[in-house]
Amino acid sequence: MFDQMLPGPEVLGDLDDAALIDALQGWDRAVNAAEARRLAVVAEMGRRSQKYSHLTRCAVDDWDAVTAQISCALNMGHGRAETLLDTAVLLRDRYPQIAALFMAGRIGARTVALIEDRTRLVDAATAAELDAVFAADAEDWEALSWYKLEQAIDTWIQRHDPAAVRRARRTLRSRYFTVGDPVNDEPGATHVRGRLDTVNAQLFDQRLKVMITGVCPDDPRTLDQLRSDAIGALGAGVWHLACRCGNPDCAATAPDAAATSVVVHIVTDTGVLAEPVDPELDGPTPEPDADGNSDTDPGDTDESTDDSEEPDEQPGEEPLAPAASARRSPGVIPGIRNGVVPAPLLAGLIAQGAHVRFVGMPDTAPEPRYRPSTALQRFVRARDLTCRWPGCDKPAEAADIDHTTPWPAGATHPSNTKCNCRHHHLVKTFVDGFTDQQSPDGTVVLTTPTGHRYTTAPFGAFLFPGLRTDTGPAPSGPPNPSHPGKLLMMPARKQTRAQTRQHRINTERRLNETELAERAQPPPF
Repeated sequence: MFDQMLPGPEVLGDLDDAALIDALQGWDRAVNAAEARRLAVVAEMGRRSQKYSHLTRCAVDDWDAVTAQISCALNMGHGRAETLLDTAVLLRDRYPQIAALFMAGRIGARTVALIEDRTRLVDAATAAELDAVFAADAEDWEALSWYKLEQAIDTWIQRHDPAAVRRARRTLRSRYFTVGDPVNDEPGATHVRGRLDTVNAQLFDQRLKVMITGVCPDDPRTLDQLRSDAIGALGAGVWHLACRCGNPDCAATAPDAAATSVVVHIVTDTGVLAEPVDPELDGPTPEPDADGNSDTDPGDTDESTDDSEEPDEQPGEEPLAPAASARRSPGVIPGIRNGVVPAPLLAGLIAQGAHVRFVGMPDTAPEPRYRPSTALQRFVRARDLTCRWPGCDKPAEAADIDHTTPWPAGATHPSNTKCNCRHHHLVKTFVDGFTDQQSPDGTVVLTTPTGHRYTTAPFGAFLFPGLRTDTGPAPSGPPNPSHPGKLLMMPARKQTRAQTRQHRINTERRLNETELAERAQPPPF
């Protein structure tokens, strides 16, 4: 509809400035309408989750069976797919007038998302009242900021159902701490942010002060750099910070706890071991010269990956052949959004005592057991880096090693093993209709219950060509016998998803009601 009414890119040059703004606003309405239709499709998928009603009490329930298909189709993680499904069903069932405005493109996804978030505690009757109230004002809300829109929605909830306003113990209950920001992170540096209660914040600050005053005055790092490195030492489980003055007689000189807690898995050759450490990593930022240059570039290192395991070398395990390119590349830390470790930082970690292991080609003979050897696990995790389910970024270090063709019919072999997070491992194992096939180069083709096929390649092979290798066909044995009662092996829920959601709503409403009652009490004399 919208594409027939609005100008396309071929005529944009003929429009005056006013018409260009009109076109921008028109296509924005088209985006809103398209998103509304996408949510309508998702809501219908939620309605059809009834076919998985036998999973309601399982760890992977009927909702998960649907979100697994959504995540594949839209290439998104499980959490995002679940939020999309929750929003779609709530919009269809509780706010039909808002849904109609959204479908017409007259309100945006931001407004819909805030309504969904702020009204989670209201019951069905109150939601019907709010639907009419919101629909009358929603188009005007589009001009409000996020904060003002939140206040407007909360004001109407306050009038209709004060206990449903999401405010109880808000300050303390809003504490959080996150590591990693996919938008703002840069190679070698990861953002951390959070909100602590006052007591924990003071304890944390005092501990950092003690640690950074333990180094000698000749340490080249700035105060901010010392505080940052102290957090790394805390993560390694120690209470002291190693001095970097370089003086062997310094009382604070000790192995760097952060570096010695790291294992550098070398994927190509051993050249990285001889890389020089960049002396410009510590200290104040240099002033730019006349040409605007402020940093030196000591070069790159061999392809490597960092992680926290320390397995021993396996007999006969050899490093993979060097990559064809002579250009050296940085490393990756699996588990922190696969954060990139620039070459100078990687060289510094090795110089400060990081352990070094070589990721070699595992033996291509099938292993005579279900659990893969250390060498095979190391290779598969380095090759995959993440869960192999489409759209899932869960780190391989926390994932299961999954047999594509179930053992014992499927061999414990690099061409038949891959990383799947526990959630998606359960989906593939217990939800009928999900099957997958694996190629010798690690490519996996997942087929969903609708017959749609989704292909994923191992992420490690994109970053490190040395891992892009054909491990040969995996031998197969007689088919596994069918197990009609296999669903009994699925971990069970203590209560259904609907019961859990209602319990959370009831708990938060009780807290709100208690807070309102406390505010209504007269002040003591």
